[in-house]
Amino acid sequence: MHFKSLLILFLFLTFNISAQQKTNKTLSPEAKRYWNNAMIYKEEAKTFSENELVINELEKLVAIQDYPEAYFELGKLYGKGYISSWIDRSQECFKKYVELCPDKKDIAEEESNKCETFRNIRKIRFNKNLVGKWVTAPEIKFGGNTYCFEVNSNGTVTVPYEYSAYLERVTDWQTINFGYWPDYGKYILNTGNSIHAESFRVKFIGSENISNLYIHICFFYQENDENLSENKLVGYINHAWNNSSWIWNENHKVIFYKIQ
Repeated sequence: MHFKSLLILFLFLTFNISAQQKTNKTLSPEAKRYWNNAMIYKEEAKTFSENELVINELEKLVAIQDYPEAYFELGKLYGKGYISSWIDRSQECFKKYVELCPDKKDIAEEESNKCETFRNIRKIRFNKNLVGKWVTAPEIKFGGNTYCFEVNSNGTVTVPYEYSAYLERVTDWQTINFGYWPDYGKYILNTGNSIHAESFRVKFIGSENISNLYIHICFFYQENDENLSENKLVGYINHAWNNSSWIWNENHKVIFYKIQ
C-alpha cells in the first residue's frame, strides 16, 4: 500500500511538471505571433535601433506567457546596451531563463559574459577613436581655423593656446551619469539610440557676457551606426544661458570632425 501511494505521488508530480513545462514551452497563438514577428525582425536587423523591434515583440510575448527562449533572446539583446536599465533588464531575463530551465544555467552565464565582453570591446573602440584633434564645421564660431580641442592617448583633453584664455581648465574624460542631464540632454539619453557617452567640462572666464559658467560637453557613440566614423562626433552641451554663445544651436547639437 505504501508503494502504491508513492507511485501515485510520483505520477502526479511527473504529470504536473510536464504540464508546467508544456505551458512554458508551448506558445499560445498570440504569443506565437509575437515570436514569429521577433524572429523576422531579427533576421533583417542590421543596426541596434532595428534590434529594438525584436525587443518590443519579445516583451509583448513575455507579458502574456513565460517562454524561456524569449527571455534568453531578451537577455542577449539588452546585454549589448550601455544604459544601466538595459543591463539590469538583461540580467533579469537571464535569471528568469534559468528559473524556467535550471539545466541551462551554464548557457545563460556564458551568454551574459559574452554581452559584457561586447560592451567592453565597443567602449575600447570608442575611446580609441576619440584620440586626435577635433574641429567644428566652419559656420560654428569656435576654434577659428585651428582645432577646438585635442583628446590625448592618456584620456586627457587639451585646448589650443589661441583661445585658452577663455577657458579655466579642461578636465579628464568621464562617463556621464545618465540621470544627470537636465531637460533636453536627459531626453536624448533616455530616448535616443546613443547608448554610450563621454564628456569633459570647461569653464568660461569671460566671453559673450558669460562668466564662471561651467558647461559639460557630451559626445555620444551611436550604437546604431555599425560603421562608426573615426572622424565624426555628435556633441551636445547640457546648458547655456545665451543662445549666441559658443557651439550652440537650438538642438544643443554640434558635429565635430577629426583633423586627418
